Amino acid sequence: MNIDNQTHLTLEVELVDQHGARLALGAHQPGGSSRTEVVDIGPSWTFEVSYGGRQVDRQTLNRATLARQGWTIHVPATATADLERAGYR
Repeated sequence: MNIDNQTHLTLEVELVDQHGARLALGAHQPGGSSRTEVVDIGPSWTFEVSYGGRQVDRQTLNRATLARQGWTIHVPATATADLERAGYR
């Protein structure tokens, strides 16, 4: 699994399975892509992305979509735009 953090902030990423169990994927620096090993949780994958405990992005993708994306989740630059305008760095 690759995390493409397109924001300017270090973000925490969690993977949530269909039963609500959470797997912390850790902190991911801005830019580029960081690789994290994860187990296959089934046909549907939900990623919750936060900064300072505040959720900034949530995406649910199916396994086929993730495979087409090269097992990469893209966190758009706009996910933290409000925080960055407020002065967070």
